Amino acid sequence: MYCFDTLPLSLFNFINSILAAIFIGILSSNVIRERLTHSKDLQLLTRLSKFTYWFSTAIYDFTLCLILCSILTIIVKISAVYRVDSGAEVEIYVSNQHIGYFFLIFLLYSLTSLPFVYVYSFIPGTELIGFVIYFIVNVLVCFVDVVLGFIGVFSGSKTLPNGTKVNQTGTLMTNIRWILSALFPTVNLKHALFNIRLRSSDRCVGPVNSVMGTNYSLSESWLSLSEPGLGIQCLIFIGQSIFWWFIVMFIEEGWKIGWKKMQYCFKRQQQQSARRKTNEWNDQQLDTDVRNERQLILNQSQSTSSAIVIVQDLVHEFQKPKEASSTTRIHRAVDHLNFFVPPSSCFGLLGANGAGKTTTFRLLINSIQPTSGEVFINRTENKADIGYCPQFDWLVDHLNVRETLTLFAR
Repeated sequence: MYCFDTLPLSLFNFINSILAAIFIGILSSNVIRERLTHSKDLQLLTRLSKFTYWFSTAIYDFTLCLILCSILTIIVKISAVYRVDSGAEVEIYVSNQHIGYFFLIFLLYSLTSLPFVYVYSFIPGTELIGFVIYFIVNVLVCFVDVVLGFIGVFSGSKTLPNGTKVNQTGTLMTNIRWILSALFPTVNLKHALFNIRLRSSDRCVGPVNSVMGTNYSLSESWLSLSEPGLGIQCLIFIGQSIFWWFIVMFIEEGWKIGWKKMQYCFKRQQQQSARRKTNEWNDQQLDTDVRNERQLILNQSQSTSSAIVIVQDLVHEFQKPKEASSTTRIHRAVDHLNFFVPPSSCFGLLGANGAGKTTTFRLLINSIQPTSGEVFINRTENKADIGYCPQFDWLVDHLNVRETLTLFAR
């Protein structure tokens, strides 16, 4: 029973995989928080490239993972040396070779899980919900993998006329487990830990071959692509890492592979639709000076040609819950705002509480997206030349002194 990767027969791999998932889930909280608080957007305003942002984040997180892997390896090694039960699963890690591959597998798992969790960080609405969902999903897929292994072990094999034993159900369950392993780094980690244990002695390989109809052998090298070698798990980790990093950069820099063109076409379609609505919008209720300024912007007059900031028919709407009701209503925080700022000028935006001043500045720095309308900084839509000082004292955690001064003193 010690030799099979199924519950309740073996808990070591399952528990280690879940503990690893918990730690990676905790690391995701920081990335989720930066996205939700717009700390990431403020960092990008300092001309920090998205590649540099993710690379520095990965270096920091991987350093933490390296420390954790080292501590976990030391704990397992000490537990193996001073084990009380000679039949405990941890006994195989007395060997330096076994504990070395244990450390290697966890290191590869860390490298793979970081981009995986970075992709996931774009989804949750809060840090807590993000961590809980990540934890539950990993527990479920590991448990499903255990159940599939359990079915494979106890499904039994039949002997063909030539004397070969075949376990068709076990083969099907194994194939499904390979799919889970390719999709989820935690499941692949669990399989790798099982292979380390399977290679521990002949007393495991024989029973597994007998029950599962496999042909495992200890004559292969540790990094062999044939199980119980770890080569296939290592390749899966490397492939997963490349794939998930590609997804991260696709989300952030999708234009490099054609995504920006799609976004541009969609945005132009939205702008044309919004412009048609704008042309239909009646500005006669506006004050004369406000209406005249709007016409100057729409007609691209001489006075706006040198403006460093141009805001044209800016609209931002969001859903707001009704009082004493579970339903929501559309609230227009910014309603067809038009103004331009000449160079070398001090421009003040005045308004009562709730008039939309803060929302306007968030639109200017690209922290939120407008419902319609356009914002031009130095005649372009690039927001990288803006310095922004919010209405409260707040320092971005991951900005150094130079970057902070660049942002707030620009």
